[in-house]
Amino acid sequence: MRLTRVHVPGPLFAGTLALPEGPARHLVRVLRLDVGAAIRVFDGEGHEFEAVIESVHRDEVVARIGATVTNDVESPLSITLLQGVARGDKMDVILQKATELGVTRIVPLLLARSTVKLGADGIARRHGHWLAVIASACEQCGRSRLPRLDPAIELGPALAMGEGELRLLLAPDGSAASL
Repeated sequence: MRLTRVHVPGPLFAGTLALPEGPARHLVRVLRLDVGAAIRVFDGEGHEFEAVIESVHRDEVVARIGATVTNDVESPLSITLLQGVARGDKMDVILQKATELGVTRIVPLLLARSTVKLGADGIARRHGHWLAVIASACEQCGRSRLPRLDPAIELGPALAMGEGELRLLLAPDGSAASL
């Protein structure tokens, strides 16, 4: 039987822990887990622990954190994805698949010809939502380390990143050229 994994930001230690509201609600209402159910919790920094649900009160779940779990599923490659902000749920799917494939850093791009136009508050809202999508993808695929999600930037500064490293550009209608 597959263990349910829950992302809990911040440092984790042995003892009891009240799970965040969203994951707690999911465990109780969707998965219908109850006292005594085994789960795994991870902090997004590479640390993962066995845990057992100790108490359930409505949407509040308290778990007892146990032994550390060795979870070495990270890719040895350091891959940064520069991704133009996509419309609708397409961006969520892109972030989910990039996380599942082992990308270590994601940089959303604000492009001049994009149909997606975001103000400062829209970018901040999306950034929080995208972090939740990435955490959920890590829960599903078994990663214990969340990819770094940079703030959205324009293309010019993004192209200056990673100078001297191998850089690949997906341009379906483009010709072979180096950046």
